[in-house]
Amino acid sequence: MSIIGRILKRPEVLFAPIVIVFVVVFIIPFISTIYYSLTDRDALIPDKSKYVGLANYEKTIQDNMFWNSIIRGAVYSIVSAGFQTFIGLVFALLLQSRMPGRALMKIAVLLPYFIPTIVVATLWRYLFDDSYGLINLILLKLNIISDKIAWLANPSTSLLSAIVMGTWEFMPFAFIIFLAALSRIPLDIYYAAMVDGASRWRCFWDMTLPYLKKTIVLVFFFRAIWMFNKFDVIWLLTKGGPLHSSEHLPIYIYINAFFRYQFGLGSCMAMITFIMLVVLSAAYMSILKPEPTQKKL
Repeated sequence: MSIIGRILKRPEVLFAPIVIVFVVVFIIPFISTIYYSLTDRDALIPDKSKYVGLANYEKTIQDNMFWNSIIRGAVYSIVSAGFQTFIGLVFALLLQSRMPGRALMKIAVLLPYFIPTIVVATLWRYLFDDSYGLINLILLKLNIISDKIAWLANPSTSLLSAIVMGTWEFMPFAFIIFLAALSRIPLDIYYAAMVDGASRWRCFWDMTLPYLKKTIVLVFFFRAIWMFNKFDVIWLLTKGGPLHSSEHLPIYIYINAFFRYQFGLGSCMAMITFIMLVVLSAAYMSILKPEPTQKKL
């Protein structure tokens, strides 16, 4: 074997492409963000930036808009993750049974997850339109509302509209996880319970739910963390408006960095977001950690 062949088969060489991609895509941008967060870098005049220490962090902590964007992001992520978890569980329970057309219904439930977000946003902007939107038309026909609602132009309904769109698009993820978890539950316990006269509700409450308890918590945490950091859903639907009513943290960072050209301040907010997500991810991993098993003596 040639010298080049032996070199190419070394583990370090085989791992080199992955390491290079990781350094270029993650390490360098991460270090750059830390550096920029300690400067007053302006995107319009980058050559005149200077080191300001923790001034950006102090300014961010004193910014009421920053904290309001965190609150809106928390509401958006928690409520959206809750709906995704609940609806995904309901669909998984319904489609687990051997009902006619089950395969077709599974495809229908999974379909939103495979549609690009830009297409989903365009669809929901049409559905929420106050002039010809289908949602207003249905609610008026059912006499639920007496007049058309400007869902995306009203500060009291814009965030709710984003929650509805996010739930519809990402609920299939929870559905897939719950369907897989349900398939692992042994059917023998159900047969034994039904022989003893247990109802379907009692079987669900005493057997299915305990089996799925940890999965439910994990799905909720994962979706909440993911939705908190999700930029495109709200941006494509409302762009954070009107009057900042749906402006959560990723959009607020984007506006500061690329619209107000305060790159240093935007980098500082991004670092704070990173720290928050690390804490949430640590909580998620602690839940995911398997319980220690006791050794038999």
